[in-house]
Amino acid sequence: EPFTISFLMENNGWDGYTTVEVCNGEEVIGSKFVALNGGLNRVVSLEVVLEEVGSYELTVAGLPAVVEVVE
Repeated sequence: EPFTISFLMENNGWDGYTTVEVCNGEEVIGSKFVALNGGLNRVVSLEVVLEEVGSYELTVAGLPAVVEVVE
């Protein structure tokens, strides 16, 4: 079942864009193209799916998070 990951993205530089990735180890399990004007911030959300029960160490744009999937 999909779940939503949300995070705050801030652009301290010029107007720009990037692709934000959610990774489970080396595997990319979700990504989103985001455009953000300089000096602004916004909440970015994307859906991912983890198929198996267990503990996952995910990274979102390089920042770590631990997610526990239960039955």
